[in-house]
Amino acid sequence: MIPASPLFSHIPASRSGNDGPGWQRLWREAITEPMALLDMLGLGRHADRLLAPADTGFALRVPQA
Repeated sequence: MIPASPLFSHIPASRSGNDGPGWQRLWREAITEPMALLDMLGLGRHADRLLAPADTGFALRVPQA
């Protein structure tokens, strides 16, 4: 018979700070402007064709990592 073990016994209780940037910092530093995102992707010159003509009310937040 195989003894039962806790479901999450193989998952560490907490992650160390060395696993990479925290999600809070990534959230704060995320790109929130459509034009800034296009510039980062090298598509700024196509903004007139890619961006909506008016604010759609849809929030943008893209991590830079």
